[in-house]
Amino acid sequence: MRILLTILICNLVLGAAMALYLAVIWRKCKSPIAEHGWSPECADPICGNMWMLCFVPIIGILYYLVAGETVGILAATDKASVDGIVSIKYGPLAFSYDEDHKLD
Repeated sequence: MRILLTILICNLVLGAAMALYLAVIWRKCKSPIAEHGWSPECADPICGNMWMLCFVPIIGILYYLVAGETVGILAATDKASVDGIVSIKYGPLAFSYDEDHKLD
């Protein structure tokens, strides 16, 4: 029982730290993202379910890595220079951000 409680507490602390980091980095990078031509409303990593995602062990860490790196790249890259698409790769996993592409 003690091991499960330790795992739960570590998961809660790690999830809270990841959520806090994403909130802080978003606050810092929001205006540079807008200055580089990206839409802050589309690039916002603090979505309604972000708080739950950060507390799911594997998915939360993956969301944290992808969202944090995407915000950093968007804050430093002009939208026109990359044709509006940013790609991030972690080994065999690849993620792309394209705010102009609409799903039908």
